[in-house]
Amino acid sequence: MPSKNREFTVILVLCFAYLTKTEKPCASFNNIKVSVVQLKGEPFEATIYGCVQRPNFRDEVIVSEILVSEQNVPRLGRDAIRHMPRLTSLVFENCGINNIMPGSMRNLPKLRYFEVNKSGLARILYGTFQELFTLETIKIHNTDLNEIDTDAFGFLPNLKETDLSNNQLNYFDRTWFTNSTNLEILNLQHNKIRTIERKSFKPYHRLREIQLDHNDITLLETNSFKGLRHLEHLSLTYNKLKSIDSDIFPNSIKITRLNIAANHLTYLPTQLMDKLIVRKVMLDGNPWECQCLHKVTNWLYSSGANLEKPSNCGDIPVCYSSTVNEKSCMEVDDDEVRVKYFEALRRLGDKVHKHCARLN
Repeated sequence: MPSKNREFTVILVLCFAYLTKTEKPCASFNNIKVSVVQLKGEPFEATIYGCVQRPNFRDEVIVSEILVSEQNVPRLGRDAIRHMPRLTSLVFENCGINNIMPGSMRNLPKLRYFEVNKSGLARILYGTFQELFTLETIKIHNTDLNEIDTDAFGFLPNLKETDLSNNQLNYFDRTWFTNSTNLEILNLQHNKIRTIERKSFKPYHRLREIQLDHNDITLLETNSFKGLRHLEHLSLTYNKLKSIDSDIFPNSIKITRLNIAANHLTYLPTQLMDKLIVRKVMLDGNPWECQCLHKVTNWLYSSGANLEKPSNCGDIPVCYSSTVNEKSCMEVDDDEVRVKYFEALRRLGDKVHKHCARLN
């Protein structure tokens, strides 16, 4: 009889040890208020201690969306959000998140949308989104993000949109998205990117929209956008491009909207125009050499494209000619034209050139 009691005690100890090992307690949340949308019924607020998981809610509540706003959540530790079988959306807004640990989101089989907005997050670690195969949209913006690990957004077969705008990134690396080949929309606006390297986006042949506005881009390497047969919208406004290589696109690509306004361009290569078909183009705020701009507008007219103009920049100069009798576009980078054009812009006042052109 005593031996049976000892066996029973051993079994209990082993079971407890197993449960303790497999389900470690989490402490990411301390008296945190969250807004909850349920599959059926009205939205409500809940207070969370420890981690977000199914036992936090009544049995009849089926949680589909969670918003955490204006709360103090400096760190998402391991298992911070777990075992939520119907959760589709998870948003952290202005919560001061500085660190998201790999494995912080686990057993979320229907999660499609994840967002972090306004935080001190500086790095995305490999494994942060591990096994979240249903994710379609990731938005991490208005943060201190300056480093992303290789494969951090990789192996997500349903990922279609990624917003990394208003961060501190100074480069783009295609290995961030290894095997996430269904990506369609990529927003990298308002960062500090300087160069787009050759074949940066080639693995993501489904990309149809790339937003690179308000960076520090001075160079688009040859074949930068190679392989993007479905690209519809490319926006490069407010960068520092002085020239565009004639081979940045695949041959005969058709783009619905191309925005290259507010750069430092004085001309477009004839070879680029010959292989590019566009429907809408924005060119304003560049120091075009007048004959070169005339050549560009003729190309647009002959191809049936629409020239779009910003609503508040109608009074800025459209081009500058260094030689009165010049009758053809030389297709050379002309610093004299650039300097004279920007001098004319400055005379119009800060309000005009800050909104309509990139001078520095």
